[in-house]
Amino acid sequence: MEGTTSNLPLFVERIVPTFRSCTPDIDRLRTLSDRIVLAAGHDSHGELPHRAAATLAGHIGTEPRYFPGGHIGLTTRPTEFAEHLRDTLSTRWTRPLTRSGAVRLRGGRGSCSMGGNSPRPAPGHG
Repeated sequence: MEGTTSNLPLFVERIVPTFRSCTPDIDRLRTLSDRIVLAAGHDSHGELPHRAAATLAGHIGTEPRYFPGGHIGLTTRPTEFAEHLRDTLSTRWTRPLTRSGAVRLRGGRGSCSMGGNSPRPAPGHG
């Protein structure tokens, strides 16, 4: 638990503002909606990550895919999560995505960036 709470200032000072300032290119994402899976934890209704996935899905004309558990279902229910992920990916695409098929949120009209390749620790936290 100490690791989680010690990272809280970094999360609040560096990560949260990035989410708040992200402006995805909705028109571009809508054209790629057949290749995008927006996922949310089944048990995380009302939480910020769940609301963001559901809202973005609505904007691009899709529905979010609900995964087992809450926001961290990957770690709390790994087997069910893996099975659901495998099912989601195998039924969503009939061909693998290539590098050229990657979705870029940066550039164009949308922009999501940490200001570099990786976040820098907040002063006094790294």
